[in-house]
Amino acid sequence: MIPIVLYGALRYFGSESANLLECWALYGYANLIWIPVALISWSPLTILNWVFVGVGWALSVAFLLRNLYPVLSATDRQTSKILLVLVVALHMGLALAIKILFFAAGSPVANKPGGDDGGKKEGGGGDNGGGDKGGDSRRAFF
Repeated sequence: MIPIVLYGALRYFGSESANLLECWALYGYANLIWIPVALISWSPLTILNWVFVGVGWALSVAFLLRNLYPVLSATDRQTSKILLVLVVALHMGLALAIKILFFAAGSPVANKPGGDDGGKKEGGGGDNGGGDKGGDSRRAFF
């Protein structure tokens, strides 16, 4: 959705070098960083997982800005600044959504163990050694 909106905004503000396929591919390549982040975000330490997501966001935004700058510079200076800030803010929202929803272990939407089941979730089927911290993201990825 963001690449389509960005393409539309670039065309509206007069960027002749804007290409929908390039915007789409750029966002796809920029979001590849989430695969290694998913592989290393197994830590039961929530702060460490936030660091991984932050580094993933920073690398992704750096890639986006490096590749979007020539296209955005075809518009006037004020418009290109606004579009850059908008892209960074929307990408931060994406990173937060990824952290909160995909890497749910330790996040505000995580299922908290409790009740009479001895700390295990329904249908858990096994013990991974001291609870299920971090197991949600591994199960979601694999």
